[in-house]
Amino acid sequence: MRKKRFTIVTLGCAKNLVDSEIIAGIMEKNGYTFTGETNHADILAINTCGFITPAIMESIEAILEAVELKKKNGKIKILVCGCLSERYKENLIRELPEVDFFAGVNDIENILKIIEGREKPFSKIPYIYSHKTPRKDLSLPHIKYVKIAEGCSHKCSFCVIPYIKGPYRSREIGDIVDEVKKSVDEGKREIILISQDSGYYGKDIYKKPSLHKLLKELDKIEGNFWIRVLYINPQYLNEKLVEVFKNSTHICPYFDIPFQHASKKILKLMKRKGDVNSFLEKIKLIREKIPISTIRSTIIVGFPGESDEDYEILKNFLIKARMDFVGFFPYYDEEGTSAFTLKNKVSSSTTRKRISQLQKIQKKIMKEIYKEKFKNKVFDVIVDGYAGKDKILIEGRTSLQAPEIDSVVFLTRGNIEKLKVGKLYKVKIKRYLYPDMGGWVI
Repeated sequence: MRKKRFTIVTLGCAKNLVDSEIIAGIMEKNGYTFTGETNHADILAINTCGFITPAIMESIEAILEAVELKKKNGKIKILVCGCLSERYKENLIRELPEVDFFAGVNDIENILKIIEGREKPFSKIPYIYSHKTPRKDLSLPHIKYVKIAEGCSHKCSFCVIPYIKGPYRSREIGDIVDEVKKSVDEGKREIILISQDSGYYGKDIYKKPSLHKLLKELDKIEGNFWIRVLYINPQYLNEKLVEVFKNSTHICPYFDIPFQHASKKILKLMKRKGDVNSFLEKIKLIREKIPISTIRSTIIVGFPGESDEDYEILKNFLIKARMDFVGFFPYYDEEGTSAFTLKNKVSSSTTRKRISQLQKIQKKIMKEIYKEKFKNKVFDVIVDGYAGKDKILIEGRTSLQAPEIDSVVFLTRGNIEKLKVGKLYKVKIKRYLYPDMGGWVI
């Protein structure tokens, strides 16, 4: 008798990827065989995202595709879990009778029990995993995403995450250190720390933000590996934290700071702190302490009440800040958020026009940064794999680029046929291929 086969489709952010890896790890530990072939699976899980409208639509499309597959292969059982499932459980259960199992964000380690009917879904007990929790690698073999916390205690007016995931819950420093040590021992060469706001880490269990303490402990771990931190709310970015980055052995000089806007009026409506001057001071602090560093951010454009004046403030901030990478996102009216009730909505055409203008400004900035920071300079580059249909391009990154979200370095000369995934090589940057770069192995 063959083992039952299980597969999972992961949508949304890297935090969802960690959850999928835990689900897959638990299923394998309990006798299921993981398969990448959806058609061959007995259980098809869809780990959904329910953050904003496009993510919701993508999740729904994935569920409907699974339903169509089930019509052709009646033996497949469908499991829908994750943020969309938690946010719209009543509607989904009512509208999708073809789905065999639903589960919420607190059910990650109980998925098998739910499938086997031993546990009811949508637990109210806030979930958080530990270093002992089984996981199966579903990312690149040399990368490990480590969640340092679950949930969020901020009340940003545009965001549904606190309502879906619950309040911020930090893992103990020792537990995170144990997971990272194990990952490095297994050969991981890039550890990426993630949470809804990594700058907030420890405030709930240590009574004050303690990311700097966590990073100091992680930096003591021996080995040749990088530590990358994602999602630091600007209000928790301070000199003490920047000094830890500066003086570390393993921590990438990479600052992912979601400013979201620059107009004080709009930030207040977003229920976020800060303004142009305070944000520019934080950027100045980073660049003075660590001249060769990356600053990445996200900006929401078209928030309710965003006037021409607010947009000009944002545009001028972008020009002065000269950040390395910026993602521009249109505001989406999300039911359940306080911003949903705000008046003075900005039209989609105005929002698109503003985003287009900001992207042009950022494109020019990135070209200038390439000439200043990268052109004809040598960097350590980690190899992620091959690119293109013909598999002749090697794709890698410097410590100043995060996987999936930033640009890459294409390696086009040198002994590239001998390069190994997950290894570091000295590379001279030679070309700019917006937003990517080309380099030669030396």
